[in-house]
Amino acid sequence: GSRIFNSYGSLTLNNSTLSDNETLYYEFGGGVYNRAGTVTISDSTFSDNYAMDEGGAIAHFNGMVTINNSTFSGNTAGDDGGAIVNYYGTMEINNSTFSGNTAGFGVAIYNDAYLTIRNSTFTGNSASFGGAIANYDPLTISRSVISGNSASVYGDEVYSFYFITSDNNNVFGDAGKAGSDAFVNLTPGVSDIDASSDAGNITLAAILDTTLTDNG
Repeated sequence: GSRIFNSYGSLTLNNSTLSDNETLYYEFGGGVYNRAGTVTISDSTFSDNYAMDEGGAIAHFNGMVTINNSTFSGNTAGDDGGAIVNYYGTMEINNSTFSGNTAGFGVAIYNDAYLTIRNSTFTGNSASFGGAIANYDPLTISRSVISGNSASVYGDEVYSFYFITSDNNNVFGDAGKAGSDAFVNLTPGVSDIDASSDAGNITLAAILDTTLTDNG
């Protein structure tokens, strides 16, 4: 299949499915490539898309992307961001689910810009660094679940080089991993639940159904 390319324009996707799309050669954004445009995605599914380079489902460079009530599953990137790579612009993700995405680095999201995540779930994603998120710029996470992801090198859940604001009723980690394995440069806040093995040993099963596919 072919991806959507949006350059300096406005793109709206409602109740849409982007599946089995791919880039050729070392290109970005298996499903959507946004360059300095405005993108709004609602009630949509991105599944089994592939980017040889970065952003298996979405690659975002400048501009604004807003994602609501959507599901990202089974997307793959050869390098960064199995589901999404976010560079230079602003991105907001609300009430969405990321599961089963894979990449070399930063799955489900590789963030190098401004990113806000609210009421979303990340589980079953895998990478070398940052099973759910690899972060290099301002990131705010609120009322979200990041648990049951894996990384072969560092940061099973989150791998960060920049400050993360997270003290807002999140759930991080699971009883199968220590906090030092789950988080690199992330300390869950007072109002967050730290479910890693050395923080009370709260089992993942006691928190969520790991078969969850869409919490929108």
